[in-house]
Amino acid sequence: MQTHAIIELDEGSLAVTIGGRVAGATTVTHCHRVPLADLGRETVAATLQPIALDLLQSVDSVHVILGDRRMQHFVSPLPSMAAREIDEFVLREALRLTNMPGSGEILVASRLVRRLKGAKLIVGGVALPRSVWEPLRLAFAACNVAVATLQSTESCLALGVPPGDEDRYAVIECSGGRARFVLCDGKSPVQVRRFMVGSAESNPEALAAQLAMELPRTLEWLQETGHQPPSALVLGNRISVDEGTLDLIRGDLARVVLPSSTDCGRGFEAPSLASTALLHELCQGAEPVSMLTGPRLRLPPSPWRMLWLAAAVAVGGLVTWQGLRDLEAGRLVARELVETSAEREGLRHQLVGLAGEDSDVLQDQTAQRLAQALGRRRPVSRLLAEVSEAARGDVTLDALQFASTERVVVSGVVSGPSRAAALALLAEFAERVHGLPYLESTGQDDIGEVPEMPNHFRFRLSVSWRSS
Repeated sequence: MQTHAIIELDEGSLAVTIGGRVAGATTVTHCHRVPLADLGRETVAATLQPIALDLLQSVDSVHVILGDRRMQHFVSPLPSMAAREIDEFVLREALRLTNMPGSGEILVASRLVRRLKGAKLIVGGVALPRSVWEPLRLAFAACNVAVATLQSTESCLALGVPPGDEDRYAVIECSGGRARFVLCDGKSPVQVRRFMVGSAESNPEALAAQLAMELPRTLEWLQETGHQPPSALVLGNRISVDEGTLDLIRGDLARVVLPSSTDCGRGFEAPSLASTALLHELCQGAEPVSMLTGPRLRLPPSPWRMLWLAAAVAVGGLVTWQGLRDLEAGRLVARELVETSAEREGLRHQLVGLAGEDSDVLQDQTAQRLAQALGRRRPVSRLLAEVSEAARGDVTLDALQFASTERVVVSGVVSGPSRAAALALLAEFAERVHGLPYLESTGQDDIGEVPEMPNHFRFRLSVSWRSS
């Protein structure tokens, strides 16, 4: 089993969640939470050092979730453009929201939320001043802990939204006497509001009453700031309320959803929804976006591109089939050449034997046999060589058909940078073929355009063996 460690740094606490995929299900094998006075380098290093020695030695990867008020989240609609241009837009928007002077002063990640009709895109981003992460990076380095990815708490909470649902969701989670409300668009955070819950966090009934008061205020605040309120709410793992109080919390919302269950061991406190949602993504083989690598958006292929790819595969198959057919025709021609050469050699030996006789009758018979042989056989090898030599430039031969008493047919395709150039090249090739001394034109040449391929012409030259 591949194990992942998720270290969540939030206001006043550091939580370590370790788990992996067991029997096809995401399983948490350990969760440990300790208080944290501040996010300074020395404080984090002192708190992390014993955890690193005790828990992180056997894990395959370490991922950090950071909850900081200076984290900026945004979602923007964009026209169809390349992934590189989208990353540049996300970087500019991140600089504007964080008020940082340059790209080297921020950490940024981008995510494709969804596609709209007309090839439009909805893109989400998260940004953080690099100065916030730098002391934490030094603390992890001091403890010899390699960080694979850096996530925001809000982005990981958005991963807890049920997939494939058309409802607009919000997620709420409690930690350290505070509640974090995250409005989501798909699996990307749009707006965040924090409010105090105090000691009510440990009292389910008091917490439900506190949320019942704060949620209407939050929905009203979203409307005042120009955001569409959610229709459904996902509760975090640390909000322990019974089903009887769900209606009290729901209020004007369509429904309240409990988080998806995750197998957890016994003897430790429940991990947060942010940690379990990220762990589930990792166990599913997904590559979560990380602020450490910068905006690197990967756009899935559009339906039109898939159609073009299918067409290219079909054309490639057709070309391959034609190539195999031409290869087989070439083999037949080569076999006939070998047979013709062998028969010619036999006739030559017969002629040599006949030439040694002095009888005039035998000489007459020899002349008759020679005339008969020459009348029955055609210069096939010369035909192949001279037709191939005449096919210069962009003249491609498809077939060369011949027999002793039938017409000789030369077919293929000619192309050029323009129609005039292609026709001129075809005229030159036809003149060379018609000018061969052992052939004569039948006047039945056929020339036509290739459909959907400008400046390409398919030809079929028909000639006959010269008899005199």
